[in-house]
Amino acid sequence: MGMDGSIDLKGKKVVVVGMGRTALALTRLLVAKGARPWLTDSKSTNEYAARIEALGARVELGEHSDSFFADA
Repeated sequence: MGMDGSIDLKGKKVVVVGMGRTALALTRLLVAKGARPWLTDSKSTNEYAARIEALGARVELGEHSDSFFADA
């Protein structure tokens, strides 16, 4: 943690559970901070998935697999 209380996310895998409007905004922030966002949603379809993936995030739909959480 930095002196100002910030957390260095550069190059770190960050898993986000659920893919709604807030997850889309969070993905933008994580990418801007240099993180590697991985988003998972238990629904097999999601209206935000394509936009989140286009930002460079990994996307998993239809389950929350153990492998998605590894090394997070």
